[in-house]
Amino acid sequence: MSGANQGPISATVEAQIVADLDRKAADDDDSFVGAVAEFIAASEWLGPQHKPALVTLRALARQLDQRVTAAMVSQFGVAFRDLRAQAPAAAGDDDGEVDSILDEARNS
Repeated sequence: MSGANQGPISATVEAQIVADLDRKAADDDDSFVGAVAEFIAASEWLGPQHKPALVTLRALARQLDQRVTAAMVSQFGVAFRDLRAQAPAAAGDDDGEVDSILDEARNS
C-alpha cells in the first residue's frame, strides 16, 4: 500500500477517534478529556502561552480515556500540576496575606 493512500485513511480514522472521545467526554463525567475541558473552562487565566501545555494535557487525556496505565496517569499528573502552578494567585489570597502581615505589625 502506498503512502499516498494511507494519508486520507489515517486522517479519517483520527477524526473518528477524536469524535468518539469528544462524545465520551460529553457523556461521561469521569472522562479525562471531560475533566480537562472543565479545567480549561474554569481557568480564565489561560492564554496563548499555555497552548503547548494544553495540547499535551489533551493528548494525554485522550490516551487515558482509551487505556489507563500508571505511567500515563503519572505523566498526566505532572503536566496538570505544572500547568496549574502557572495560575496567578487569586486576589483574595493576596489580600489575606497582606491583612495578616498588617495585623501582625499592629500587634507588635
